[in-house]
Amino acid sequence: MAKYIKNETVLITTIYSKGKDFFKYFFDSLKKQTTQNFDLLLANDGVNQSYFLPFLKDIYFESINVSGKISDNRRKLILEAMKNYKKIIFSDSDDFLENNRIELITKMLDKNYIIVNDIDLLNENRSVRKKNYFSKRLKDGCKINIKLLFSGNMMGLSNTAAKVEVFKKCPALLTGDPFAFDWYLWSSILLNNYDAVFTNKTTTKYICRSNSLAELEKFIDAEYIIKVVNLKYKHYCLMKKLDSSFSKLAEEYKNMKEKLNDKIWMKKYILQLKRNSVPNHFWWENIKNKSI
Repeated sequence: MAKYIKNETVLITTIYSKGKDFFKYFFDSLKKQTTQNFDLLLANDGVNQSYFLPFLKDIYFESINVSGKISDNRRKLILEAMKNYKKIIFSDSDDFLENNRIELITKMLDKNYIIVNDIDLLNENRSVRKKNYFSKRLKDGCKINIKLLFSGNMMGLSNTAAKVEVFKKCPALLTGDPFAFDWYLWSSILLNNYDAVFTNKTTTKYICRSNSLAELEKFIDAEYIIKVVNLKYKHYCLMKKLDSSFSKLAEEYKNMKEKLNDKIWMKKYILQLKRNSVPNHFWWENIKNKSI
């Protein structure tokens, strides 16, 4: 990192080759921010500089090279940001930002430890699918505690921000290889008696990619259920090491894993999910642990 740091706020993101088609829109959204009082820290996972340097002429940035497991790359990026900054804003490089996101979030972090902003769902061609998705479930200004993250996640690494101190002694930055690093990260932080504050005064433009397990309102079939049950089981196994309240959930999803190859059970389970679907569900909240 350079010795001279312009700002106390940094936006961090990972760039990877499969997301290069979205770079233009992501970096353009940074240039359109209502404030430019922020720095940019990139974790470069094998992207040739020619794909992103042309978009960064007017943005102060640094980059680190990463490779290997996604969770390790995320940890490296956060730990690097902690060395030089007071406020960290997260974003995915295949999404883009509402024009006021950085200015609003930076100001809110003066009085709060963690901020979660709303998202607009976009199709892969960037047309709007649904605006203010989480606002149908969460009121502006409401507090988000660990209980809200038990069954699913609304705190991604594209719609969150925090003061650096919340990451100190964070278990997720030390160990664990979850399928959903964001869920594990924020759950472990909220366990340390932190609350997050939700705002719908700005949004992240969240691209719903059909091949992604993190697509919201995704069509539910057996393949999707198998993947999410395994994701949630791994999450709860990691979390029960931090707090015993997750032990029951780990056991329930372990029992579900044992039924996944039962075609009759799967057919009944899919029908049950469709009958009891949750509108505007959080990430992976739509795969529930009710037994049949």
